[in-house]
Amino acid sequence: VSVGQQWWGEGVHQRPQPNRENPRRNLEYRPAFVEELVELCAPLHDTGSPDLPPPRRITTLDAHLGDGLFRLACWVHWFIAHEQGFDATYRQARDLWEYAGEPGVGCRQYQVNVDWQGKVWTLFAPNGSIKEGRIYFAWYARRIDASGWRPRAFPAGIKMTGTYFSGAILSLLFWHCVDLRYASLSRASFTNNWNTFFPSRVCGFFSLQHCWLKVCVR
Repeated sequence: VSVGQQWWGEGVHQRPQPNRENPRRNLEYRPAFVEELVELCAPLHDTGSPDLPPPRRITTLDAHLGDGLFRLACWVHWFIAHEQGFDATYRQARDLWEYAGEPGVGCRQYQVNVDWQGKVWTLFAPNGSIKEGRIYFAWYARRIDASGWRPRAFPAGIKMTGTYFSGAILSLLFWHCVDLRYASLSRASFTNNWNTFFPSRVCGFFSLQHCWLKVCVR
């Protein structure tokens, strides 16, 4: 599932696909996959109206796909790690995060391995490696919000349990009703968020139970 996020993040589905599958083996370009999705979302029944039905915007389908793949990656990584005892069977998750490696080392680009005494858990690292840029996840979120279909800005309302955001810049994102239990937020920056990070009016809707916090909040 982390491959799906990388696939979406690189915009592979928005690019015309080169191929040489023809008798002359000439280079050709097939329509982007998202164009196929637009057609699949179109109504099949012709109502007989003189007005043709408007097709879905590519931006809308791109945002739905990104939102869905992100949720799937969060759930799958966490529930597998949970079944393998990441939360409390061996040690508290906030202690285990101290044994986290670098995202993409020994795993895929948007994953991170936690290696403790020969036991390895692979968790979801949505921001990737901070060496490649601390703000990747913020751009990811704004791309989803650009379509304007979400009732609340991304990532509001998402279960992001056990995710790795160490060192990430998470500014100007809407964190309302986000589940960040058991997450690693070491050295993450939440400066100038739309909803202030720690006031009492927000804490009741922002779950930080058992997460690893070494955050500078200004």
